[in-house]
Amino acid sequence: MENKYVFPLILAGLISICIVAILTLSSGTESVGIQVINDRDYYPAVKELFEEADDSIHIVLYGSKYYTFDSRGDNTQVNSLLEELGEAAERGVDVKVVFDESWDGIVDTAIHLKSLGVDVIFDKKGKTTHSKFIVVDGKIVVVGSTNWSYSALQKNHEANVLIQSSEIASEYEDYFDEIWDGE
Repeated sequence: MENKYVFPLILAGLISICIVAILTLSSGTESVGIQVINDRDYYPAVKELFEEADDSIHIVLYGSKYYTFDSRGDNTQVNSLLEELGEAAERGVDVKVVFDESWDGIVDTAIHLKSLGVDVIFDKKGKTTHSKFIVVDGKIVVVGSTNWSYSALQKNHEANVLIQSSEIASEYEDYFDEIWDGE
């Protein structure tokens, strides 16, 4: 098997295991909704979540690219997600983002988000934040492989799931809080 296929297969397997674990571990007190949002389905699904958020959007993301010069002519999806975060913050939604500081250009992205009223921090030194998840209103989680770049949103194969569950969102909120607090 070629090396270029190993990572996507491993990632798909891990996401499948997570889905089975979620369904198995769910206490049965709550209905859990799961939607696969791979490849080009990610952007519209996440954009809609941001537009509809009422209380909070908490994100841990390895990287995001704010495109100040659009050489490809098609970087609007990444910038659109960033702008949606700013609009949510303007509506009074608690928007917080944790990035890894090693992503090329991440400082420009953080500065732009802060200018839009979004709280942004970098994970503590010595840690690599490779996680990619979003928790919306304490009831919806998006977890998977997608960073916010032109390649990720418009070219790559990316595997993600959207999970509608307050119980699972609570677990991810706790994890977010640990990272946000520098634990």
